[in-house]
Amino acid sequence: MKAVVSWNWDQIYSHPLNIEKRSTTPRWETPCSRDTSDSLPPMVIPVEQALRAMSVKSTLQKDAVIVLKKNYIPVLGRRLTNSFLITNLETADMEGLNLVEESDNMQTACKNNNISTILLNEYRLLSTLAVFLEKVLEDEVYFEHSELYDLMAPVQDKLYELMCDLHTTLYTILHVTIENHVTRDVMNTDLRSLSEDRSSRYYRDYVIYSKNIQYLNHLSAKFLNLTTSS
Repeated sequence: MKAVVSWNWDQIYSHPLNIEKRSTTPRWETPCSRDTSDSLPPMVIPVEQALRAMSVKSTLQKDAVIVLKKNYIPVLGRRLTNSFLITNLETADMEGLNLVEESDNMQTACKNNNISTILLNEYRLLSTLAVFLEKVLEDEVYFEHSELYDLMAPVQDKLYELMCDLHTTLYTILHVTIENHVTRDVMNTDLRSLSEDRSSRYYRDYVIYSKNIQYLNHLSAKFLNLTTSS
């Protein structure tokens, strides 16, 4: 029996047809649902322990996306059916979502392997991914009558669980502050304008899922590698 999903607008944090109704504080700025990080107490936890936990959560989020993605194509779904197109979408590029490349570039640029700098960059990249997934979920609610909402919600929730852990690690273990958060502008207008073009929106969303899987797989391994260099 299919589970009944209950939700409200506070869970979605946005409103695609009336942007002014979106939350004034995007969820990626406060992933732990706290109003501020200033009051977080310091924690005496080895950073290696936190990194290992975040590696596990990265894998859990990636696995949730894999399940969702399978529901776009046969045999579980029918949103995309052309096998040639599906194969090409797997490796398609998308402006603003070159996450693995940006992660590697920071690692290369950070010659002293400063873990605070590296993790701040990964938080920025996760926030960028959150912007794209927010739009996917919005469009699902408005244009697809929440058909796949019960699969999309765990994808978003597991992303914010990971971001909460990283946010807490930065503030309470490494004692660094996130000075600048990303904005919704990281997802360009052309990509946002696909909402009412169903086929193009399906292509867009499938590429976002592929990029999500690639990056979280990369990030899970990176967290483990950092345990040996921190």
